[in-house]
Amino acid sequence: MVKEKTTFSFPDMFDIKTGRTMMISGLKATNSNIGLLLRTSLYELFGDPGLGSQLNQFLFNPNVDLIRDLITDHIRNVLEKRQTDIKVVFIDVYQDEENGNVVHIQVDYQDLNTGQFCKNSLRLTGEDFAEIIS
Repeated sequence: MVKEKTTFSFPDMFDIKTGRTMMISGLKATNSNIGLLLRTSLYELFGDPGLGSQLNQFLFNPNVDLIRDLITDHIRNVLEKRQTDIKVVFIDVYQDEENGNVVHIQVDYQDLNTGQFCKNSLRLTGEDFAEIIS
């Protein structure tokens, strides 16, 4: 039996007109969870300070190419610990050639609920971590 993942639609979690919570399901939910997990810094969430990553310490530094393996290993460790319904197959991290304030992360994974192979592409900017960096 295939379990379908359901989670809050972020950032549009509420329908203003009806007052209902807006939800998303399936691979869209998994991709949203991966993005939120990697954008959230450790200790940022009061109820679960262990949720998140330490990408803010690695990204947007002039030597992203030199520490790419460290970043990749960190992403893999975070996802294996917190996103247990996927198996990470491949991770690629690269800085935007035109804008050093943009980092692209691609995570190829297998959804263990459905067996499907998927790609998740994230575009992170310094603003994603602005409160943490400053």
